[in-house]
Amino acid sequence: MALTFDADKDKNISMLVETSGIEDRDGLNFTFNIIVDKVRYGFPCVLEGDKVKISVPALTNIINGVKSGKYMASLDVTGDNKCFLQPFKEEVSIVKNPKVNIVKNMVEEIGASISRIIDEDVINTIEEKKTVPETNKKVGKVDKIFG
Repeated sequence: MALTFDADKDKNISMLVETSGIEDRDGLNFTFNIIVDKVRYGFPCVLEGDKVKISVPALTNIINGVKSGKYMASLDVTGDNKCFLQPFKEEVSIVKNPKVNIVKNMVEEIGASISRIIDEDVINTIEEKKTVPETNKKVGKVDKIFG
């Protein structure tokens, strides 16, 4: 069964380890590695009895732009600078689920529109003509319109 990591969540796993020919198990160092874009990211592990406990933090906090896909992973064991073992090496899946951010303090959209434009000079001219009294108008005969 392939391991799957959610890129946005911490992952805790344990692996059962059987050793043979190793006198000092406490001198062993375990590192869980994931290789992304040719870069090896290593996570120290703890040996408790026959189990190796592995804690991998959310990969998005460590690897910029990590994408969903298949990547190589391994469990490396070193001891007394004399041995190197790799009891686990296989592809793992990293999934990155889309996120939706919810905005809590939503504000009603504010809008404005213009229904028509009014030229105040034209309005003032019309108002002035209305206020001229009828008695001041000159009444006369027009002899010639064009002279």
